[in-house]
Amino acid sequence: MAIETTVDDRLYSGHHRWGWQYVPPPEIPPSDLFDQRPVAEDVSPPDTSKYVQKNAAARKKLLKRLLIVIVVAVVLGAVTHGGGVIVALLLAACWFGPTINRSRKIKNLERQHQDAVAAAETRHRRALDEWEKAKQDELQAKAQAEDAVAAWFPIASPPEVDRVDVFGGAARGWPHLLAHLVTYVVTGGVPTTVLDFSQRDVAAPLMDLTKGRGPVDGVQIPRDVDRFNLLADLSPDDVTEVVTESLRALRQSPDPMLLAQDRRVLKQLTGALDGSISPRKLLAGVRVLAGSATPESDALSPGEVTTLIRAIDQLGANTDPVRGQLSFLQEALEMLVGATEDGESPLSMFSDAGLVVVASADPGRLRKDFVDRIIFQSALQRLKAGNFPPGDRILVITSADAVGTEGLEELDRVAVQRGVKLVLLFEHLRGESLNIIGTGQSATVLMRLGNANEANAAAEYIGRGHNFVLSSLSVQVGITNTNGGGTTTGRTDTSTTSDSTTTGRTTTQGSSYSNRDRFGSAAQSSSSADTSSRTQSYSKAIADSSQEMTNWSRAESKNDTETQQRVYEYSVEPTVIQTLPDTAFIFVSGAEAGASGRPLLGGDCNSAIALQRGVSDVPYELYSYPAPSMNRQIAPQGLAADQV
Repeated sequence: MAIETTVDDRLYSGHHRWGWQYVPPPEIPPSDLFDQRPVAEDVSPPDTSKYVQKNAAARKKLLKRLLIVIVVAVVLGAVTHGGGVIVALLLAACWFGPTINRSRKIKNLERQHQDAVAAAETRHRRALDEWEKAKQDELQAKAQAEDAVAAWFPIASPPEVDRVDVFGGAARGWPHLLAHLVTYVVTGGVPTTVLDFSQRDVAAPLMDLTKGRGPVDGVQIPRDVDRFNLLADLSPDDVTEVVTESLRALRQSPDPMLLAQDRRVLKQLTGALDGSISPRKLLAGVRVLAGSATPESDALSPGEVTTLIRAIDQLGANTDPVRGQLSFLQEALEMLVGATEDGESPLSMFSDAGLVVVASADPGRLRKDFVDRIIFQSALQRLKAGNFPPGDRILVITSADAVGTEGLEELDRVAVQRGVKLVLLFEHLRGESLNIIGTGQSATVLMRLGNANEANAAAEYIGRGHNFVLSSLSVQVGITNTNGGGTTTGRTDTSTTSDSTTTGRTTTQGSSYSNRDRFGSAAQSSSSADTSSRTQSYSKAIADSSQEMTNWSRAESKNDTETQQRVYEYSVEPTVIQTLPDTAFIFVSGAEAGASGRPLLGGDCNSAIALQRGVSDVPYELYSYPAPSMNRQIAPQGLAADQV
């Protein structure tokens, strides 16, 4: 899998990391500026009510006064021969002049109000423009302040860690994870060797990043077996150990007797060879022992051939059991020999500087296993021999699942002695890999493990812890209804009797005189009248009243109860491990349980993160957040909503 990379110094800066952890930066407190939106000034209209009222009263008298003015002008004009017009004009001026003056004042006040409104709108628009500009400046300053704060922090192995084990994430995660070794190879100058057994070319991004900045070379076995001598610089005993241990992969159920015979044959064979031993020379020697050597082969010197011929009788090579073993060994070595002769300058597995990648790829499972074992055992024996310059060194093995617990434990032991850092990548967390996780001075990187059993094993390794969780929830609701009432009935009888007597007397006296003649006559009259009256009345009132009363009440109660229980559960649920993104991982350092003190870090190894903003070169615990430098803006005075 290839990663599209951009040549940028940020990819090589800083110390070694496996990825980054994301820590949200502290939030920059918002400014009050955004709440200070300017509002338009409230320009009150002028008070012209008194003028309007007076003009309204004058308009009611307008017709009457107009008629008077006309009559005066006509009448006085006829009498005084024109003088009435002057009088009428004076009278009109007295009546209509104030109305005209008041109308002019109203217009002037309205014009002044319109000018004030226009000026306020102009100031409001100017204030809005200044406020918008201040907001943009504030946002730009905030963005610059946020860019200056780191959000991605490198995750590195603690200094005491000698080995890093990676489980899961093989298809898409490993290329990104291994690409971070470029900080070791290029920046730190640490020689690095990658044994890639994954058949996925996962070290290609690392090689691309290293090219042009340091030595880099790679081979693929068995395709490049002539260019890379797997057995170079190894003593005869080391070669015997490499091939013998590698033959276990081809024997489904290795018999100890057969393995001992393999070791005996190989020891005799390697002891007869001079100089550097290669798979081609081993194959040629086996053919001599088996009696099938070709005359044209010049891989062996005459002296070596003579020594091997003498060993035929010692080994009993003519017997059927030994002949069968020689045939088996010949077929195995033919897997490692190419079509051309060995190169003059074979590639070294542990170089003095830069990056060396040794990959294996073959469609045949048995041949692939045998090649992987040969490569692994060759590296192990080289570490044991220490045939490389002293100093820091890194050895990476991908798809280390098939190597076996014994081989990996021995490799770990030898690597610690030689000061070589190991990085082991396992496709699965099952079988023998369960015996490796967490052993020794190691750190663990857990990537996506889709299998449920493997995810459970990873969660179990991370650990469990005690937490308080909601175990029960109860809700009690009570309702009480009370209804009551009554009826009140009443009757009222009222009787009233009245008796009144009225007595009166009326006397009337009068006189009259008649003057018909000189002797006139007079008359007198008198009358009296007695009156008496009696009034009796009786009334009876009956009133019935009825009153009905109803009362009711309602009471409601609600009681919520939560019960928390102390539980012992996974620190990280298996489903989280099953659904991790391609480049995400959980970094576990130390041997303690996760919930009991094991440092757990969630990270991402995507190489593109290095090209983003806010990436720190130092870990989170060593980072100091800079104080934000922002020029706070203030809304124009006198125009904020709370200041109008």
